[in-house]
Amino acid sequence: MQILPDDSLKYRVYVISDHSDDSEPDYQEWPIQWGAPVNIDGSPHCFGSSTYYLVYNDAHTGIEYQGYLAHDPTPIEIHETGWYYDNIIELENVIFFRYQVYNKGTTDIDLTTLSLWTDIDINAARNNQGSYNSSENFLYMYSAVNTGRIVPLACAYVLLQGPLTESRGDSGLSFNKYHQNYKNLPTTAGWHIIDDYSPLPADFLCSMPYALTEMRNVSLGLKRNGDSIINPVTRTTTTFTYDGDPVSRTGWIDTTINGGGAGFITSSGPFKLSVGDSTEAIFAFLAVTDTIYKNAIISLEEEVRYLRTW
Repeated sequence: MQILPDDSLKYRVYVISDHSDDSEPDYQEWPIQWGAPVNIDGSPHCFGSSTYYLVYNDAHTGIEYQGYLAHDPTPIEIHETGWYYDNIIELENVIFFRYQVYNKGTTDIDLTTLSLWTDIDINAARNNQGSYNSSENFLYMYSAVNTGRIVPLACAYVLLQGPLTESRGDSGLSFNKYHQNYKNLPTTAGWHIIDDYSPLPADFLCSMPYALTEMRNVSLGLKRNGDSIINPVTRTTTTFTYDGDPVSRTGWIDTTINGGGAGFITSSGPFKLSVGDSTEAIFAFLAVTDTIYKNAIISLEEEVRYLRTW
């Protein structure tokens, strides 16, 4: 294997635990110079029982590096931190993710949206339904089967701390500090994906984005083609798909036959990201086990409510 540049091995995912010390390369080489969390004495800081850290950007110009939704480079750099707790029973099924987003370019980004796209295979890969919980403002997936055995039947990515936006008289939290005349945005849009089929018409509900413009529209709570999302039950405009209640089987619920690419895109925005500025978002992933899927959905909401007060 040819490695270019010679120092490229330092560009990796760093992982430490609450028992790590200088005998471990990731602890010894903890990338403080790239913003990795540290203690007051400058030593690596471990959130919870284990923490990972990495930095990535969208600076490559070559087509071979552009990945999915190929587009020109953007000036965005992301510092990602993840952690979990194995010593707190209430959090044993939770993983936390922190995304610190920087504008390293020369132009303000006036209408920024932050989106998390996930392909969730819970229980059976081809039996995944999606829903949006309006009371607690989160998207989730569930497997609508009663298995007779305890397995994961519902899971969610929950935005615990959204990006900041200007709001006179409010106070928002970011980078461990409160900022006056700002507030944290909630989840503002949610788009479920029934599968990663070949390209479907751009007005097709719950289909996969195939271009950056389509992804942009979805992040703003629109269809891929930019049209408004109309709830087929209430006939009202919404920014969320499947906002009904699968427990009571009322409202707009997912009744499709989903494939292995089922998941969702959860978004928060828009907000301004000026040159040299940054923002932060914290998500929690949690999964609930049960033998009955409706019980799992009820427990999922209860756990999300607990997380928001923890």
